[in-house]
Amino acid sequence: MNQLHTVNIYQRPKQGNNFLRRFNAVGYRHRIISVGGYDTASCEVLTRPGEGEMFIENFLGSRVAVYVDNPLRPIWEGFISRISIDVGATRWMATLENMANRIRITYKRIGATSVDTRNSSFNDDSVAKFGIKTDTIEAGLYGGSASVANNHIDQMKDALLAARNWPTQSKSGSARQGPGTIKIEMLGFYHTLLWEAWHEGGSTERDAGLAVSERITNLDNGTTFFDNTITNKIEANSSFKVSDEHQVTIPVWQQLLKIQEAGDGSVNWVMGVSSSNPANGIRHFYYRPQSTTLRYVERVDNQITIRNEFGGVIKPWFVRPDAILETRDILVSWNLKGDDPRRTYLQKVSYNADNNSIKWSSEDDVTFNGTTQQSHDVNKTNRAFGNTARISEV
Repeated sequence: MNQLHTVNIYQRPKQGNNFLRRFNAVGYRHRIISVGGYDTASCEVLTRPGEGEMFIENFLGSRVAVYVDNPLRPIWEGFISRISIDVGATRWMATLENMANRIRITYKRIGATSVDTRNSSFNDDSVAKFGIKTDTIEAGLYGGSASVANNHIDQMKDALLAARNWPTQSKSGSARQGPGTIKIEMLGFYHTLLWEAWHEGGSTERDAGLAVSERITNLDNGTTFFDNTITNKIEANSSFKVSDEHQVTIPVWQQLLKIQEAGDGSVNWVMGVSSSNPANGIRHFYYRPQSTTLRYVERVDNQITIRNEFGGVIKPWFVRPDAILETRDILVSWNLKGDDPRRTYLQKVSYNADNNSIKWSSEDDVTFNGTTQQSHDVNKTNRAFGNTARISEV
């Protein structure tokens, strides 16, 4: 029998942290990745008739925490990024994806030696609900005087701000029939690092850990989504130096990925937003070497049930990436380069509550595929070949 999953909905992070509603989750699934942390989640919730409009108005952008059997330990955390409401053959949808309550436009005048940037004002009402979400647009080359170009760019950014400062809502036909349902799609808090860019002129090189700290502590959203003043979880990485200068059009998360992917020349590094501290609710950003700790073991003759190293069963919703998994009764993922053939580093874990199963993917070339309650999906790289390549969604 499947365990009951519940979704706790709280205020939008910009507005507070008070608990609002609790719903039973139907068809729940989530994904957690080693670089980022909580990534995506989705489910349907059952509500009373006529609650759809209220759901969009009050809960889009709200913080969520998903619980199963431990009221103090959520299995996933993030915020609601999209809400879809099915009523008969019609689907209503609202999303934060295309919203922008601040517009930044960069352009270059023909003959000029530098790029100009024009920033719109904030839509204060939108920012007060959702936090700052900036979209940066490259407008290309402009001829004429600076005043004429600036006037045209200003008109463009003001028009874009007026059109995009609130969530997008749409209606479409759907083949689905039946009782009204509400589907919520959620994103982890590291996704908010795509909402803004960070720019610093100059060419000074500094420790990679310090470069990460500077980008985190200078966020426009400050402590809205996690406490960006906590830097003691961002470790020093003196083996890799980073230049200060970054283009204003590159989101913070993409800048951080360039730092993280370089590692330190010997091991890979991970980063992301932590779980909420159960004592005070605080989340922080971390940057550290990837884990080399053996956390999980499995045996093929035991239906590949994930256990801890002492044999205790790990519930599938609590399996996490950035850990070593050891298969103890069959040789898999051996590249003949000296790695322990039984061990695999977990990069991504996907959980499906419908069949109480997980799917994990690793950096090793795992040739064995589970056929019961767990399946394996990997890309063909290995620690012996240096930093891991990015992997696609499974």
